[in-house]
Amino acid sequence: MPPPAALPTAATMAFHPQDTEQVALLLGAATCGLTHQDQAVLRLLQCHLGAGMSARLPQVIRETHGLAYEVGALFPVRQQSAPFIVHLSTSRERAALALELLLAEWRRLLETPLQPGELGLARAKLQGQELTALQTSGQVAERLALLRGYGMAVDEAEQRLARLAQRDGADCQRVARRWLAQPRLAVVGPQALAAPLEHVWSQRTGST
Repeated sequence: MPPPAALPTAATMAFHPQDTEQVALLLGAATCGLTHQDQAVLRLLQCHLGAGMSARLPQVIRETHGLAYEVGALFPVRQQSAPFIVHLSTSRERAALALELLLAEWRRLLETPLQPGELGLARAKLQGQELTALQTSGQVAERLALLRGYGMAVDEAEQRLARLAQRDGADCQRVARRWLAQPRLAVVGPQALAAPLEHVWSQRTGST
């Protein structure tokens, strides 16, 4: 595998030593809150990366390379500054390669627009998530309370899905560059891995 280019960032890495057999990697950045216009696109990127076994991270890191016990992407609902996080757990022996691949996938969001097929699959997953979240009267009431609390329209989800249908891969790339260009890395694992993982991090990001 050719060495990937460095990420355009001056971000930081934090290593938390713990005597475990597995190594946990969390790569993320602070982004926008629920009412920001970019929030829906970031949710689309989260679906592209981590929603289901057909998503990009499970396919590349788990299915193709067999590197991760668990891998995914998180983007929780927050009023302000929601974290966008990709995460995985792997073995000590494969932690360095797993970090390289995780950084490569993050960099791919910044450098390569989503292809039409990728975009369509992510939209379908996001729409499915919306439908699944509104299956019971309790879920509907919770959603309405959330929207009212934020001063948003009751059909906000439908409006956002309609607007997303007009966004292309280049739009998603611009949003990724706006919010994800300076990720931070947190690692939990044996102290012996601190130096090799810091070496990968500094090579790929130019940071320490």
